[in-house]
Amino acid sequence: MTDTADTAPTTAVELAELALCCADLWLSALRTYYSDCRSVSRGVVTADTEALEDLTGSGELLANLCRPLDVDPETVAELMLEALDAGRRWTLEATLAMKKPDSDISVTRPVSDTQKTKTATADVG
Repeated sequence: MTDTADTAPTTAVELAELALCCADLWLSALRTYYSDCRSVSRGVVTADTEALEDLTGSGELLANLCRPLDVDPETVAELMLEALDAGRRWTLEATLAMKKPDSDISVTRPVSDTQKTKTATADVG
């Protein structure tokens, strides 16, 4: 068996899988950024204020998070501010909505290894 951990991806499939993993990583970073903003806006005493200060200020950190995803940081900032005003949370369904043109989606996904499923609706935008 060959150890591929130190081997660079060579096929289109490997590169696509790597790109998806990178996109998921950056989306997770954006989710954390938004969650920090939401915690501060809800008055959580232990919340880190850096993200909200950035969102309502220079936006430099948000721009750095958006660059690898090739999304407009000003648009993301506007959407985040609207979502904060509406009290929305960032959920898996909201992340999936970013990949679809619909603003209101319904997603069914497995909850665990059992055959049960959970249906959720997220209003994003």
